[in-house]
Amino acid sequence: MPRSATLAGLLVLLLGTSLLPAQAQETARQIPCNESTQEPRIEVHVAGAHSGKGEIAITIYGDQADRFLAKGGSLARARVPLDGATALDVCFSVSQPGLYAVALYHDENGDKHFNRTMLGLPEEGYGFSNDAAAPMRAPSLKEAAIHVGTGLTRVAVMLRY
Repeated sequence: MPRSATLAGLLVLLLGTSLLPAQAQETARQIPCNESTQEPRIEVHVAGAHSGKGEIAITIYGDQADRFLAKGGSLARARVPLDGATALDVCFSVSQPGLYAVALYHDENGDKHFNRTMLGLPEEGYGFSNDAAAPMRAPSLKEAAIHVGTGLTRVAVMLRY
């Protein structure tokens, strides 16, 4: 093998992937639902809150299964007060079309935690995109994944208690 090819290979190993084409990083951010943007958007419609107290905590995840529902694995989070309503719409801009997932809960007491019973069962309402059922366990990314295209993607999530 030519010495120059060996040196180039060694440089790639030492420098990591910096010499290779970069992959786009997924990002997301909350935006007003009436904001016009060229980026793909997700509009989350949350319905079925048992009361208008507290807030809805919404988390957006990308397409990496090992990051779904993991601490620090989200792309964006928003906490939106219900202010007496039992339904609301929250919008996010995402960096590129692809697979995403939404997880949310009704933080009725406003303590910023998803409260569970001593048995580990939910004490507060929760829901996932794709209406992924979670009777005895959290859903997988595959079960909750939605495809977001180049424009607006609407996602309806019914809270489960």
